[in-house]
Parts: sequence; C-alpha cells; structure tokens
Amino acid sequence: MNFFRWKQRKDEELNIEIQQHLDEAIRDRIARGETPDEARAHALREFGNVGLVKEVTREMWGWASLERLGQDLRFGLRMLRKHPGFSFVAILTLALGIGANTAIFSVANAVLLQPLPLEEADRIVDVRTYNPREARASAFSYPDYLALRQGASAVVDLFACATVNAMFGASSSATAENEAEELRGLLVTGSYFSALGGKALLGRTLTPEDDQAAGAHPVVVLSHGFWQRHFGAAADVVGQTMRLNGRAFTIVGVAEAGFGGVGREAPDVWLPFLMRNQFQTDDLLSQRDTIWLGVMGRLQPGVSRQQAEAALDLAFAQLKPGRPEFVRNSQIKLYPASLLEPNGRQLFTRIASVALGAVTLVLLIACLNVAGLMLARMTTRQREMAVRLSLGASRGRLLRQLFTESLLLAGVSGAAGLLLSHWLARALSLPLAEFLPRGVALDGRVIAYTLSVSVLAAVSTGLLPGWQTTRFNLVPMLKQEAGSFQRRALRLPLRSVLVVGQIAISLVLLTGAGLFTRALLHALTIDPGFDTKNLTVVFLRLEARGYDNASAAQFHRALQERLAAMPIVKDVVRVDVAPLDGERESSYGPDGRKPLEGEPKVSAENNVVSPNYFAALGIPLLSGRAFTEAEARDDSAVVVINEALAQRHWPRESPLGQSLWIGDRSRQIIGVAKDTRYTRLSVAHQPYFFLPSSPKDALNLQLLIRSKADAGALVETVRTTVRSLDPRLSIGIEPFARMIEHQFGPLRLGAALASLFGVLALALAAMGLYGVMAFAVEQRTHEIGVRMALGAQAADVVRLVLRQGLWLAIIGVTLGLSLSALATRVLAAALYGISPTDPLTFGVITFLLSTVALLACWIPARRATKVDPMIALRAE
Repeated sequence: MNFFRWKQRKDEELNIEIQQHLDEAIRDRIARGETPDEARAHALREFGNVGLVKEVTREMWGWASLERLGQDLRFGLRMLRKHPGFSFVAILTLALGIGANTAIFSVANAVLLQPLPLEEADRIVDVRTYNPREARASAFSYPDYLALRQGASAVVDLFACATVNAMFGASSSATAENEAEELRGLLVTGSYFSALGGKALLGRTLTPEDDQAAGAHPVVVLSHGFWQRHFGAAADVVGQTMRLNGRAFTIVGVAEAGFGGVGREAPDVWLPFLMRNQFQTDDLLSQRDTIWLGVMGRLQPGVSRQQAEAALDLAFAQLKPGRPEFVRNSQIKLYPASLLEPNGRQLFTRIASVALGAVTLVLLIACLNVAGLMLARMTTRQREMAVRLSLGASRGRLLRQLFTESLLLAGVSGAAGLLLSHWLARALSLPLAEFLPRGVALDGRVIAYTLSVSVLAAVSTGLLPGWQTTRFNLVPMLKQEAGSFQRRALRLPLRSVLVVGQIAISLVLLTGAGLFTRALLHALTIDPGFDTKNLTVVFLRLEARGYDNASAAQFHRALQERLAAMPIVKDVVRVDVAPLDGERESSYGPDGRKPLEGEPKVSAENNVVSPNYFAALGIPLLSGRAFTEAEARDDSAVVVINEALAQRHWPRESPLGQSLWIGDRSRQIIGVAKDTRYTRLSVAHQPYFFLPSSPKDALNLQLLIRSKADAGALVETVRTTVRSLDPRLSIGIEPFARMIEHQFGPLRLGAALASLFGVLALALAAMGLYGVMAFAVEQRTHEIGVRMALGAQAADVVRLVLRQGLWLAIIGVTLGLSLSALATRVLAAALYGISPTDPLTFGVITFLLSTVALLACWIPARRATKVDPMIALRAE
C-alpha cells in the first residue's frame, strides 16, 4: 500500500512539473507573437514528444527492479507463444541477419584480430618497404637488412627469416623410411628466438653466435611436432646428428610445445641463416638490389611503432642513392605482426570489409522487415494498449514492455544466429583456407559482437513500432471508433517507408553482386596473350635433393629428351617463373653501360626462358628473332624485350641492336616480343625482358609442357618419367588452367558472397513488400467490398492494389539506384575493367527487382479480388 502511495505522489509531482514546463512554453511563444491558441497547440505538440522521452527514461531506470524485469520477460514469452507464426518468421529473419554478420566477423576475427601466440605479441612488428605509387609492401635484400639492423638497433631488435626445403637424411634415430623425406625448414638470424620469446624444451635455441660466419655452424633446432614424429620424443636427442641435403647437422635443442614462430604453420626445423648456401646455390646474400628477405622485429621498451618507423626510415634513406626506382620510391612501414604478410592482410581486409558491409545491409533489411511485421501486429494490440492506459499505465511503461518483447525476440534470434554462424563460418573456411591456418574459433570477442548486434536489432525493431503504437487517441480507441482511414494514415506510411528502405538496400546489394559476376565473366574472357590450351606446369625441387647447376642441367636435358619423345607431348619449355605465377623484378641500365655509383637505376619484370619459349606459347615476335640453342648453352649476352619496354626507351626507333646492362654485363637486344600478361591478368602493357636459360640457371627452372590431348592425361606420365630418372625427387604438377583460376580467387569469393547476400536481401525485401500489401488489403477490406458492390471488376481491384505497391517499388528502386552509384565506387579496383556504374548490370538488376516486386504485389492483389462484398460489409 505504501508503494502505491509513493507512486501516486511521484505521478503528482511529475504532472506538476509537466504543467509548469507547458505554461512556460506557452508564454514564450506568445511573447514571440503567436496567438494564445496557436501557442498552446504548438507547445502541446512539442511537449508531447519531450514528455514521452522523459517518461520512457524514467521507466527504463525503473527497470532496475528484477521483479519488474521478470514480469516483462514472462509476459513477452507468453506473447511469443501466443503468435507462433509471427515469432517463427521474425526469429528466422533476424537469425539470418545476425548469423551472417557473426560468421563474417568470426572469420575476420580469426585472421585480423586474434593476437599471435607469442610473448608481448603487440610489440612484434613486420618491417616492409612500401611504395605509395603501387600501394604495395615489399621485402628487403640481405645487405639492406644488415644496414638497417645496425642503424636502428636502439629502437627495434630486427631479425630475418626465410623458408627453405631440405631432404631429411640419416640420423642416429631416424628410420630408413625417413631418409627420403622432404621437410620444411626456416632460416633465421641470431635474435629470432629471443625477439619472439621462444624457449627450448630440451637443449637451447639458436643464438647470435650461431649466425656469425657463412657455413660455420651446422646446428639445428627441432620443432616439438617434428621431434615427436621422427625421434619418438626421445629425451637424449640433443647432441645427435641429422643429415640435411647430405650434410650433418647437430641438434642443439627442441622448441617448446605450441611455439610456431610468426608463420601460418610451424616449420619442422630452425637453422642459422648463414647456413643458407647449404640449401640454395644462388648468391642472394651479396646482391643488394634483389629483394627477397622477410624482416621483422621487436620494439624496444618505451618505443612506439611510429618512433621505430621514423628511425628505420631515416636509416633506409641513406641506402637509396643509386638504387633502382622501386627502392628510391619506397619508404619504411611497420605493420602489426600477423599470420598474413602485409599484402595478403591488405587483400583480406578489403574482402572482409566488403563482406561486413554487405551483411550489415542484410541485417538492416532484416530489422526493417521485422519492424514492419511488429508494426502490423501492434495495430491489433491498440485496444489492449488503450485499456492499459485507461487503467493507469504510462506510455513509458508500455514502451518498456514492448521493448522487452523486442529484446527477447532478438535474444532468441541471436542465439539461433550464433548457431547458424558456426556452419556459415565453416563453409567460408573452405575458400579462405589460405588465410585461415588455425581455423575459426568461437571466443569472447565473437560472443560480445553477437550480443551487441542482437541488442541493436532489438532497438531498431522494437522502439519505432512501440512508439508509433502508443501514440493514438485514447477515447475513440476505447470506443472502437478509430476507422480504417485513421489507421492507414498513422500506420501504413511508416510501414511503406520501411519497405522502401528494404527495396533500396536490396538494390545496392544486388548491384554489387551483379558487378562482381560481370567482372568475373569478363575476367574469364581476358586474353593473356599466349596459348594456354593443354598447358601443364611442372615444379621441380632439385635444390632440396642436393643438385647443383651442373647436375641440374644434366637432369633437365635427360628429362626433356624423354618427354619430347612421347607421342602425347608437343612442346617442353624451361622457365624460371611460370607465366602468371610470380614476379621476378631486376634493375637494368637502359643505355647498355653499367650505372655509376649513385646514378639512378630503372627496373622491370623479367624471366629466364628456353629458346622455344615464344614459339611454344604462341607469342609472336614483332621484330628480330628468338634465342638459339647455342646462345642458351653458352649464356650469350643477348636479350629479348617486349613492346612495352621498347616504347619506354625507344618510342620512335627500332631497339634491335641496342643494349641493356643487366646484372654484370651488357646484353644486346635481338628481338621484340608482343605484349602479354606476365604477372597478373589484371596488369597489361608491363615492361618486360627475357634472358636465355643457361646451365647456370638450371637449378631453379620449371617446365611448361604442352600436350596434344587434355592436360590431365599428362600428370601421371610426367610423374613416372621423373621417378625413372630420380626416384627420390618430389615434384609438383598443376594444369595451367587451374593456375589461372587462382588469379580469380578473390573475385570468385566476392561474387559468391555478394550473390548470396543479394539473394537473401531480395527475398527479405519481397517478404516485406508482400507483408505491407497484404496488410493494406486487410485494412481496406470494407472499402474493397463497397467498390465491388458498386460494380468494380476484379481487374479494377488488382490495379488499385498494384498501383499502391508499385509506387513503393518505384520509389525504392529510384533511391536504390542513387545509393548504388555511390556505394559501388569502392569496388572499382576489383572489377577487372568493368565500370562500377555498368549500365547493363544496373538495368538487369533493376528489371529483376521490379519483377519480384510486381509478383509480391500481385499475390495480395489477386487475394483482394476474392473478397465477398456481402461478407465484407457485414463484417464491418
């Protein structure tokens, strides 16, 4: 009883405060020149909104009572059970939107947000050179790494690492089966383990003393997994020897379990960096202009990433004079340590951003749809709300109850969406396997994100319908005198706005999906400039088997002779880099002389190819000739350039007979080849030059084999032939068509995701439009009955309903086209030559959406023609 007296006193105080504010507002308006009647009308209108906000706020604070909250939740559950059809549709709609958002966020979280499992991982940085012109991060040469390490040791502890494949030979505890196994090693500089906080389970890790002189310290640290697999977790493994590429290495330690470094997967062994020449014969350690080395570091205590970046950039500036253009135009940039290298991380970030934007729009459509459904259901509860108000409930109290129902609905949807996201994330993991070394896990960050999205969905779906529902004239509603005209005037326009929003957003998503699909179809028709039919790439790992250039050249001759003698083989080509499979950039002197110290250099992509390369791939020579076998065998000083490089330096004269300084000598230009696509299908007219494949290049060569039949039939033939020459050799074989497909991986993924979300958005928008039209037909049942009683035909009723629905569709499509023209500009870089405002895509998507909208309106319109005039009039 005391509680009711306290509540009555508080209500009286609130009413007095309301009246005081109202009188003050009226006096202010009269003072500004309004008549008393006008002032009172305007003040009442403004105060009604402000007073309701205060009331809602007071009621929300009153939510602190657990008893009241429990009552609201129990009542909300009863309402959900009372309307199972509405509850099922609303929960399913929101669950799809929340689940899609959570799935995309889960994948992004696994790749971009989860820290590396390292000690103080936030202080580990990836050091790169960054070229603003190309918006691309690059690696370092080994001499540049040494200079940077010495010049910036006060701010960051730099270390370098590079992968290497080696053959695991005999050891004191290895079995015979292990003697032919290829393992993955990681060459690391001396501070690698100390910078990453890696510790040894047995023995010790590598130290700077192990990395002082080239080839002087043949020691190795085993990974925990490799130690268990191949040494049976023997406790006495430290001090034993194992043979790698035929040389004995002493095992000095075993890394602790769980330590994998900074890579996507842990290596089998770690080796001192200066043991590199035991596994690879190229002299990259002394080449200043060849970038290949990954560099990372740990920030010193108290040093920020910006300070370290500035110090390293200052040291790097002293290394630029006389360097190639790509070095001179670069600067130092530090990236947070990640399982992905910066360019891969940048690509994944773009994919994730577009996907998150798409699923956010899907969730917005779902919320608009459910808000429309709730608004329709709230119309049937107006009498209930009127009775509650008449019994003393405040509008804030009613809003609190309606919001509780929305929160409960969103909570159930969030739980269902979390379950759905698990399956969606697993499905996404397949095309994103290269980005997801550890899979997608459900952690606190994902759960918090789902909870946040669910609360936002509850707010967006509940408050607006609740606000609109509680704003009506109490007396007519109690008397059931609120006619259909008033209900339409108050409810239908708001629902129409929601439907227009759904159609507009759906058009944006569908347009993005259409552009991705068009770009993919266009990319599939891009002519790379050479014949790709029945072409197979063979990757040979001769270095890992201990071959040198002389033995590798002998192996290539024997293999080429055997393959060429086969009826199925048409051509065998030797290349250093297969087309569209990598980059090989080198500097050169365009005037044929060695650039002087400090003189700027220019660079271009290039390749080492056999003499039959141009004929076998169908690349025409515009002038001059190709290499001869004698020139390749003797490593003659000749070069073939492409037309883009010829245009760069000799736009108005023939380049034949001119010279380029490449490497350590001047080479004469003997031919000009037609431009093709070299590194990526999206890059055309790229300056390029070709060098003849000599015996000194044999160790790193790959094979391109053109067969007379389908390339798939060649795989086993090549494997058998290689094994007949060296049974221990491991090779990789891939049809060239599959390599081209890899170029379209991000585009295929974007098209698949955009299409999925676009179709989902289209279905939700169609449901929303159908719902609003079905609601409109129900509200106008009496009017339609009167029209039909007065002689209206079925076609007249259909036109009446279609006119209303199509106006909504037209407004939504018009708004959506404007939004699409703005939103799709962010996709321009990924569209492979398709304009972000492609007229064909916009036209087809507009037609598709208009057709679906017409169908969604036609079904309620047909149902309206079935209304019996007499039943409609009697019911009213």
